Amino acid sequence: MQVFSPKSSPPSLKVRLLYRVPLLVRDSSSVGESHWVRAASGLLADDKFLWIIQDDTPALIRFSAGTAAIEGFPLFPGMSAFPAPDPKPQKLDLEAATWVPPFPSNGAKQLLLFGSGSRPYREKIASLLLLNDIPSEISLSHAPHLYALLRAFLAPSAELNIEGVVWLPDTDVLRFFQRGTPQTPNATCDLPWNAVQEYLQQPERASLPSPLNLYGYELGTLSGVPLSFTDATYHPAGIFYTAVAEATDNAYEDGPVIGSVVGWIDTKGALLQAPLRDADGALLPIKVEGIARDPHHPYRFYLVTDPDDASQPSELLWIEVDMP
Repeated sequence: MQVFSPKSSPPSLKVRLLYRVPLLVRDSSSVGESHWVRAASGLLADDKFLWIIQDDTPALIRFSAGTAAIEGFPLFPGMSAFPAPDPKPQKLDLEAATWVPPFPSNGAKQLLLFGSGSRPYREKIASLLLLNDIPSEISLSHAPHLYALLRAFLAPSAELNIEGVVWLPDTDVLRFFQRGTPQTPNATCDLPWNAVQEYLQQPERASLPSPLNLYGYELGTLSGVPLSFTDATYHPAGIFYTAVAEATDNAYEDGPVIGSVVGWIDTKGALLQAPLRDADGALLPIKVEGIARDPHHPYRFYLVTDPDDASQPSELLWIEVDMP
């Protein structure tokens, strides 16, 4: 496995924080009752909205960047728009979201949501269309064979923990981001999208995709704590990712958070990254779990955080990256 690590000398990447707000919402069905996005774990952006997933409940959050209005859409019928968190042993642990083709002529967008695969009940993939900015045609697939393939390829001697999935239009593959631990490296591999699509449509009959391009990444540390992937997003210049320094040694338990970085993998695999800091230059002790490119600015990105505390809201950050 070829292993990449960030450059330690110029050129450098610079990240500027433009704003940071808690993701608070008022549910119109419960007058006077406040809600918040609790455990943001993935993020997508289109021309009008941000789409946020949470790892503790099967619901999709729609955030208007223009008005800051937040609406919730449950993935299953009969659920409220902002359901209570699932108990940890039962949650789907949706950790990754990506747009995928085909893009229908009616303007609908297709997206996939992936469980982390860290436990058997987290080996699920949700598929849905956004039609007139409303989630529809939602289906949930149990995909143990696909996750077994990813586990054998990305984490043969440790726990699988998929934190990001990105569709790459140039090669028509899905790139999967494995979050490393002290026992296993950060890693990525590609699966051809057409083969994944066939498997999801006919899981008992279709052949499993053949993994491609296995790469490892040594992301370094923050204050001595190893950095691990938490999400990624496509950009014409390569892939931008987030990683967190969290003091935990497995894919199940949370731990104290030192801080997060935003990084760039260019089209040849070279890495640059920079930590998120406050106005005084101190590390922000936040766990960034999602990144999406701002479609209106080439090098601005939205980030979402997971406080790992249901009593605290996740946050939305808007950043600008200065490229070397």
